[in-house]
Amino acid sequence: MPEEIKIEPLNYKSEADKLAAMQVMHEAFARFHASRGDLQNLTPMSERLSYLEEQRKLEEQNKCKTVVARINGRIVGCGFGNAITKENLPREIRPLLTSENYYFLVLMAVHPDFENRGVGKALTEARIAHARQLGIKNVLTSARLDNQRQLDRLKKIGFEEIYRDEKAKEPAAYFRKSLT
Repeated sequence: MPEEIKIEPLNYKSEADKLAAMQVMHEAFARFHASRGDLQNLTPMSERLSYLEEQRKLEEQNKCKTVVARINGRIVGCGFGNAITKENLPREIRPLLTSENYYFLVLMAVHPDFENRGVGKALTEARIAHARQLGIKNVLTSARLDNQRQLDRLKKIGFEEIYRDEKAKEPAAYFRKSLT
């Protein structure tokens, strides 16, 4: 029987939940960086805490949604999505966009022990649902070019690649999905 994935907002008042979300991010990104031999680029946990605080402030303005995935009560994934305007996006992709308002899937992390169980898909669907609640018709996201698995997944769930930045410090592709 498949495990039930429960998606819910991150409880910012719970230090245990914030710590669990940060730990998931740390474990997921440590595995990613280790697979590429660049652990020196792993973000320290202290910076992840300040990132969570920034997201909490945006969430108070209803511009952000931070969700976690639980299996058997344990936080095994987390994701952030932000409502943004065209001006907040990289200059290179602005001419490719026709709307003024977008929802950007900023970050998603799934604990390595829970990969390939539908956690990432459930987190993505929850953030897209938030975009719909806000009346936003276009979702954007990006993926590093050295993360072929993520590039393939985005295409599989209906995202269209709109721009590649191969000269950036961390080369990435940008994707769009229409919700209409």
